[in-house]
Amino acid sequence: MNYLSSIIKAPKNLVTKVEELDYKKEFAFVGNPLLKAACITFAKKSRQAVVDREYTKSCLIKIIDLFKTQYARLAELLVSSGLLPETDLIYFLTHKETGRLIAGEALAPLALRRRKAYEIQKELTFDDTYVGKPVADTFELEDSDGVLRGVPVSNGVCEGVVHIVNSAEDADRLQKGEIMVAKFTDIGWTPYYSIVNGLVTEIGSALSHGAVVAREYNLPTIVNVKGATQVLKNGDHITMDAAKGTIAVTGR
Repeated sequence: MNYLSSIIKAPKNLVTKVEELDYKKEFAFVGNPLLKAACITFAKKSRQAVVDREYTKSCLIKIIDLFKTQYARLAELLVSSGLLPETDLIYFLTHKETGRLIAGEALAPLALRRRKAYEIQKELTFDDTYVGKPVADTFELEDSDGVLRGVPVSNGVCEGVVHIVNSAEDADRLQKGEIMVAKFTDIGWTPYYSIVNGLVTEIGSALSHGAVVAREYNLPTIVNVKGATQVLKNGDHITMDAAKGTIAVTGR
């Protein structure tokens, strides 16, 4: 929060002078003139590609925001017209189905069924690759020694009580000394890294957001722990060895 506050308070024009990169100087170590010219051309195009990528990304975000805003407004109109009982049900209908709803077709029950099914479906996990009909994974503590295993990305040994985090509301209830267990983390959960003893995620790598920030906080972290949010329960007491990538339940 202090970091964000300092950015907000900083002067708008932080950059007063932009110096053009001297490509000839940067590639002075390349002796072959043709190769040097090729390197300079490639470097210029690469730098421009970064600009173009960020610009197109910002345009896409803007378009998505416009669509979301208008769909939210449309949902309010549908509720006020009695075609939908709740605004969020619009997200459980396709674009064409929304048109049919406006035309008078009774599709609210369909949206309600889909929302109910979603609550079950979002808890399911599947193999990254499969052949034929997908079957949901089931997870248990490994029979051999009763531990979960994952990829260690921030070393350290710690213990504490499990707190499953599936939403920002869950994260807001974290207590000092608990171990956060989540499917994944995002930048909004960074402030909680200063109060938890450890972090366990089902998805991640050494370069994922959670791993990078955890190392900055010296927070023991293990990622790629399949089924962590299903096997571990709120209130479980666990011991993490983030050097070996193991998680042992020591009390329930």
